[in-house]
Amino acid sequence: TNSLGDKAIYDYDSRGNLLRITRVGGGTLSLSAVSPGYGPPGVEVILQGTGFSTTPANNDVEFDGTAAAVLSATATKLVVQVPVGATDGPISVTVGVNTVSSAADFDVTDVGLPPVISSFTPTSGSPGTSVTLTGTNLEPYPGQSAVEINGLFLPVTSVSDVSISFTIPAWVGSGPVTVTTPFGRTASATPLTVIPAGVTYANVTSYFQLTTASSISASLASSGKMTAITFDAEEGDYISLQLSSVSGANLVYYLYSTTSSLLQTSSMGATIPTAHFPRLTRTGTYTLLILATGSASFDATIEKAPYITIGGSSVTASTTVARQGKRLVMNGTAGQHLGIGLSSFSGAASVFTYYVIYPSGGSSSFSCSSSSGLCDIDVDLPESGIYQLATTSSTATGAMSFVTTASEDLGSSFSVGTPASISLPRNGQNARYTFSGAAGENAVVQFYNIATTPSSKDINLWVLKPDGTVYRSVFAASIGSLVLPSLPVTGTYTAMFDPYRGETATLSAQMLKGSSYELTADGSSLSQSTSN
Repeated sequence: TNSLGDKAIYDYDSRGNLLRITRVGGGTLSLSAVSPGYGPPGVEVILQGTGFSTTPANNDVEFDGTAAAVLSATATKLVVQVPVGATDGPISVTVGVNTVSSAADFDVTDVGLPPVISSFTPTSGSPGTSVTLTGTNLEPYPGQSAVEINGLFLPVTSVSDVSISFTIPAWVGSGPVTVTTPFGRTASATPLTVIPAGVTYANVTSYFQLTTASSISASLASSGKMTAITFDAEEGDYISLQLSSVSGANLVYYLYSTTSSLLQTSSMGATIPTAHFPRLTRTGTYTLLILATGSASFDATIEKAPYITIGGSSVTASTTVARQGKRLVMNGTAGQHLGIGLSSFSGAASVFTYYVIYPSGGSSSFSCSSSSGLCDIDVDLPESGIYQLATTSSTATGAMSFVTTASEDLGSSFSVGTPASISLPRNGQNARYTFSGAAGENAVVQFYNIATTPSSKDINLWVLKPDGTVYRSVFAASIGSLVLPSLPVTGTYTAMFDPYRGETATLSAQMLKGSSYELTADGSSLSQSTSN
């Protein structure tokens, strides 16, 4: 536009090639641009051109024949509102006896309605499979609709207001299909099951969805056949697969991530009914393929490992079939001294292994027999992070349950010759009392007034050297003492009181120092007195 109002209109094709130049005099009525070229009734649209009246009412604007309100006007710009009842078609502007129309039709879209997915087909496929969504309001504005699974955008091959097609890429996993438009976001009610690359699609003969509140029953007719199971999980979840009613051949499972990466695989069956999956690192839908090595059938559930808090409430774990494993998770800090008590056993008798799995993957293992009524697990945490407490059993003949309690050791210090009252009200809990000692010094730790639940059970006393290694130990059910002659090094020693199987207990204890507390053959006699 020059200073006289004359305008040159440049028209380009979609590739940016100049098609024509149209010169319009400043007083000539023209319509050169419409922005945006689409929108619902009520939206404002800017018309650019020449020859407009600066009085809004003197510009008659119509959307495919339906009159529109002109909100503001200059000689080169009109701001108008898409009228109710407008349909797709050209926009016309009339000033006096002159009329011009837009070169392209204006697309009247729905009034802010969110997308609706009615269905999609097929409901499963491998990378390269074409999938078509049907619904409404899927593309209110051209180029403004996005399709994704698990937050990963999919390559769309065709799109309209009632249909969208896309091809499954190799880097996306199973999950609900989500469509996002300027007016909202919606997900399909059921997931698209993606069979990862490298797996023969025809060998997958059944499909299921699982939640922590549901179960499925599957049958596989022959070796090599598979069932596909999808489940949703959040970042940080620890999920376990539990099988029951297993008959026939052994099984092999394959767990795939939200991006179809293989996370874990192992064997399962009647004697290995539990699979503990690794910590899941992304929120979304995961795919589980279960392969039969022959004709087989089974029921399956999934469960999310509950958190147990150190010093918090106890957690009950219940198995439903023989040999089933369970898992808890907890947050721990490097250097914490823990006592984990297992109690309240019921159901089938079992000898099982209890694992404390470290955040970095290492572990400590302990054996526990339910017939003992209680089990005690003492562990010093080597690192900070999330720990897993997992059980496996090779002897349980049926369902069982037990209670887990996690406690940090009680801590205090001895004053020489001053009795201390110790209360351990939680199963598995220990007490640690420190005292200073000099190399060559003689000491004794006495403990008495012992009461345990169940009654008459032993208390272990461990005295640890300053480096944490065991110096001497003893156990007693009513009264005991541990003589510590000629301490080996100078530093801080620890007396650890540990109920033998994690019983709850109360006791009294004291630490004494003196010239000598050890009898030697043919040596000097000792004179001692007790306070209780």
